[in-house]
Amino acid sequence: MLGPSEESPTLAAQLRPLVRALQATAQAISAWRERAAAGRHLEMLDDRSLRDLGLCRSELDSRWTEARGEVERTRLRLAS
Repeated sequence: MLGPSEESPTLAAQLRPLVRALQATAQAISAWRERAAAGRHLEMLDDRSLRDLGLCRSELDSRWTEARGEVERTRLRLAS
């Protein structure tokens, strides 16, 4: 039998890291789905609407790659 100083952690304490990992995964999936939906909406816009937003169709993939942090940002950002 274990003494008071050697008690094993409760089940809740043991599961806490797993629950945190699952929550983080769910949040990441949710964010990915939102970005994918935004990308689909942009792809449905006509060229004139994209131009009004300061975009061109050929840039959409590279902008999403930058937004995900997969490559270094190369576009000039102006302070507003």
